[in-house]
Amino acid sequence: MTERQSRQRIYSHITRSRFLHLEDALAIGKVRLFVGQYRKGQGASATAFHFLDTADARVLFSDLAWSKPVDFTDYKGTPAQPGNDGNGPQSRVLKVKTKGDKVWLEVQNGPGQVVGQGAVKPAGKPDAAVSVPLSTWEARKLAHAALAYVRAWEDRYLLDLAPTAPSGNVPADALPAAPVPSKVEGPALSEPVLSEIKGPQPRR
Repeated sequence: MTERQSRQRIYSHITRSRFLHLEDALAIGKVRLFVGQYRKGQGASATAFHFLDTADARVLFSDLAWSKPVDFTDYKGTPAQPGNDGNGPQSRVLKVKTKGDKVWLEVQNGPGQVVGQGAVKPAGKPDAAVSVPLSTWEARKLAHAALAYVRAWEDRYLLDLAPTAPSGNVPADALPAAPVPSKVEGPALSEPVLSEIKGPQPRR
């Protein structure tokens, strides 16, 4: 299961046997995570990817940036459709969990099952599962880099993509009703305090 498309690289973490790339998919409201396991001189033995919603990415990376313990699981997937390699629904799962002084990030790709209104859940053993361990410092570097990139991108493009309100007059019955002020109980206000609230009073 592969997905070929050129994307801007946000951040990379590479070890002797694993790699993790964060990639720009912000135009569709996502951050793409691409992970792999390999041996030097033999290429990758397993790869997997996941699309994380930007709203979730902000919170997750903010927690990681300040070493807050996390236990996060995100389920995504693709229903069976033309061009999906003829493999039926495909599940993608992202797990990020703090264990001691490490943050473990795992991506699983494999067969899925459509439930509800089109959501996809895993169905059986994944075809690929890659775990990448990060030290607390490495997780913080990755998270701060991701947050800086997302904020810079949003400064430039967010307003262009934000939905706009419909033009024209809005019917009165579509507007929310004004709140009814509740009676406030408390000590009576003295005359000097009342004058401060009401402002200068005309001379009589």
